[in-house]
Amino acid sequence: MDKTKKQEIIGMTGNKKKAMAGLDALKHLATPPTSPAPPQPVAPEANGKSDKVVFSLHLPEAAHAKLRELSFHERQSMTKLILEGVDLLFAKRGISPIAELHKDGIK
Repeated sequence: MDKTKKQEIIGMTGNKKKAMAGLDALKHLATPPTSPAPPQPVAPEANGKSDKVVFSLHLPEAAHAKLRELSFHERQSMTKLILEGVDLLFAKRGISPIAELHKDGIK
């Protein structure tokens, strides 16, 4: 550090010295590497709308725990297991399975 800079710092108040020290430290920081861009969401259907509907399902705690356990042991999502149950209900009532309803465009 040159002599004039040192004299200038000696004459500064405490707050100004801290500010200068902080600014000096910032000059020596390396720019962090940039992370890759986050993945883009999958585009919805061609008409701009998704063909799926989101809804809530209220389950007793014990049923939820069993569903989570099945999901873990069978390595399938809870949603997939619930859809399997909906297919069984449809079959019992004589309704086509979800895959066929979806394929035919019936909602």
